[in-house]
Amino acid sequence: MPNIDDQIKEIQTNIDENLRLLREIRRSQISNLPLKKLDKLIKTFTSLKQPEILIAAPMSAGKSTLINSLLASRIVPASQEACTSAIMRLFNSQDKKDVEAFDEDNNCIASGSVSIDELTSMNELSEAVRIDASLLIPFAGNAPVTVIDTPGPNSALNKAHQNVLFEFLDHHQAELTLFIMNGTQLGTDSEKQLLDRIIETQPNVIFVINKMDEFRTNEDITNVLENVRKYLENQFSIQNPRIFPVSAQFALDLQLYMKNQELVMDEWGELTFSDHSKQELMSSYSRNELTKIQNTLTIANNFMLNEDLHLNQYAPVTVNNSFNECYERLMAYSGVTGLADFLNEFIKNNYLNELRQQEKDLFDLIRFVLEEIFKILDNSLDNSSEEKLKKHIRNDFKVIDQGQSEWRKPRVENLYQYFKTHYPKNESSYHYLMLGNRNNESFRYVVVLELIYEYREIELRRNKNAVIH
Repeated sequence: MPNIDDQIKEIQTNIDENLRLLREIRRSQISNLPLKKLDKLIKTFTSLKQPEILIAAPMSAGKSTLINSLLASRIVPASQEACTSAIMRLFNSQDKKDVEAFDEDNNCIASGSVSIDELTSMNELSEAVRIDASLLIPFAGNAPVTVIDTPGPNSALNKAHQNVLFEFLDHHQAELTLFIMNGTQLGTDSEKQLLDRIIETQPNVIFVINKMDEFRTNEDITNVLENVRKYLENQFSIQNPRIFPVSAQFALDLQLYMKNQELVMDEWGELTFSDHSKQELMSSYSRNELTKIQNTLTIANNFMLNEDLHLNQYAPVTVNNSFNECYERLMAYSGVTGLADFLNEFIKNNYLNELRQQEKDLFDLIRFVLEEIFKILDNSLDNSSEEKLKKHIRNDFKVIDQGQSEWRKPRVENLYQYFKTHYPKNESSYHYLMLGNRNNESFRYVVVLELIYEYREIELRRNKNAVIH
């Protein structure tokens, strides 16, 4: 069975080819063709809905830290740095890196390049109600996805946060919601109030328990996760909740300070930097930054040496345990790798389903348009002088409709010869004929037949793939 990436690529190819056919039909200048309607439909099929992942949490749960760890960069300002009740939308982009802030009238009030400083500045704008940023979202791959970061509902700085968040939840359903909980501070009133609203309004919720590095033994970690499970089942009637334990701060620090460094084991079996990395670190970082790096290395050794802290073993999904580097292993132990892998699969499956529906709708539309064009052309033909061509067309259409595609070469060659005889030109190429006879309705049958053939070939390939799926 083809993997998800191959299936997405194949369907995207089919959609691109069918959009090309639809545009060719649009340019064919067939009389009575509803051009404005076709233009509108083409626009519809070129704007696929992006899957949305909503992230919500009470204050101090580490929401911003988790988002930054999933982005592999410190981009989103932490809650203590933010003073606005704006909704932040992060769009996956391979090339664009920009951000805009909007007021309640949807006017852009600020713009710039994506950075922690720029987003912090926009967060401080009292009139900002929405911030849109385009940036690379690593776990999304090439799929379009929107991550929605919501304000904390229990901010002491601004009580409007809760109103904005709850109103947004009431009128907006995301494909997936991440509810982040503080593993060291469960069951607070603000958490219960927010979770009530999440369960009531959002159809698909997973639970991320952050700050799990505060616990050191398998018994402690297992007890926390079991307490969360019972809490969700008893308080909110959530059966078999999907719970991901993570240490977002450790994962982010790893990415900020150790991603590009060589980690090796010393003679006592502890992690340290290679001599080359030590030289780079000493020449590139200040004393304060080196202290942070050393602290991260100390925590990394705790994760490496204490098997109970390998948070990937507690995840509700199977996590790859084959790693080539210490860094990859530590990222998995933080729990963030397993969460990112889950999100990647969810997005791809969701996107794949959207693509399949778009592919089906596009096929149905082209089929309908071609049938309508066939009727238009059939009515426009002269019953005496064009009877031979008319017969060719009808026979070909029947053969195509039966799913047989070997008709193409002899049939089309016959049609070419017909036009070379009845419409002699200095050049007789198909391309020349197409351009030279735009005002001749009969000739447009040839154009449409070519389009129908291509449509049928793509449809046959699609149906073959559908069997594999």
